[in-house]
Amino acid sequence: MNLFKKSSLVSGLLAIIILLSFSTSAFAYTKVSVTTPFSDDQADPSMFNYQPNIEWFQDDTEGDYFSTFWINIYDENWNLVWTSGITTQNTYQKLMSIPVNTALPRYTKLIVTVGVQDGTGEWDIGGYPKWMYLTY
Repeated sequence: MNLFKKSSLVSGLLAIIILLSFSTSAFAYTKVSVTTPFSDDQADPSMFNYQPNIEWFQDDTEGDYFSTFWINIYDENWNLVWTSGITTQNTYQKLMSIPVNTALPRYTKLIVTVGVQDGTGEWDIGGYPKWMYLTY
């Protein structure tokens, strides 16, 4: 293969990569990140002297609305303590804050996970679980 053909091939591949990187559907996804509690370290959980709302940031690169969420709270042995169940939200709002409608166990480490589903049915479960410890 001569130098001209190699150069054309590399230029063509580079152009395809650039086009794909600007395409809204090529790298589209729903993303959720729990912000309260904020610790992802079991050895150093977020400490609260009250029962906080569970808060998260949700984003979708395609701009889809968020159809549902699902919060699960576990004890440190991954036994389910509380769940919101799959709950309708139907919003474009990116910052969410939901109260837990029952008293959570105190003086034990708790694990919080949040899942979010967009309008196309795509789910994200929020990366690392977050840890908290209640002392109220």
